[in-house]
Amino acid sequence: MAKLDKNTRKGTLGEFIYYNWKGKQCIRAKPVKFERTEASVKSGLNFGKASRIGRKTRNIIKSINPSKKDLQVTFRFTGALNKFISWNEKQVSVPVDIWGGLPYLKDFQFNDQADMSNMTFLKVSAKITTPGNIVISLPSFRTKEIIPYYIYANQINCKMILVGIDLDKDEAKEYGKAVIEIPLNKEIFDLPVQTMRTASEPGKLMILVMALQYYTSKNDESEMSTDQKKMPCGIALAYLS
Repeated sequence: MAKLDKNTRKGTLGEFIYYNWKGKQCIRAKPVKFERTEASVKSGLNFGKASRIGRKTRNIIKSINPSKKDLQVTFRFTGALNKFISWNEKQVSVPVDIWGGLPYLKDFQFNDQADMSNMTFLKVSAKITTPGNIVISLPSFRTKEIIPYYIYANQINCKMILVGIDLDKDEAKEYGKAVIEIPLNKEIFDLPVQTMRTASEPGKLMILVMALQYYTSKNDESEMSTDQKKMPCGIALAYLS
């Protein structure tokens, strides 16, 4: 109830609240109460899970992530994880489908200025050979014809990190990593096959993050390029164990 006090009102009247601030009469709308539904509560919990998992994953891949300080990329990655978690909860049974990939995570790019998904020579082939092991291979290619910005580098490295995520415990850990130096003096290059450890228990989210890094000579030393257009980084593989 509002009361008159020296020609000013104090308290509530209808949908408004009257009050004084620094000697002035002020008014604001009464706060509206919303009842949270089960779906809205679940959505909030999933977003929190995605945020925690995303932070731990980014910390694992920070050595190859050119946009580790970019908040927009952080928000996009959290959003992609959130959508995937919601999608995954609706699946009755999700088989290990390495070729098909997973929605919202497949081809996710950590650097918008260099889309790795368009680079055919970085298309991953993979298969689980024995429980707990995955074999990763890449196609052979003509170095000078297919690698962008080839002429500006004296060394190019392809780096990859395999991350395993426990969706129940909100934990992420590194399962394997590799560095492949691409020789610039070879016309055709066959990238060596990589064997890494993968989760043997079912339900783990596995993502393989790949990056291409260019190096140039400076004062007789090799220095990595910081030009964002020459630093593609993205998810090359995503599957559930």
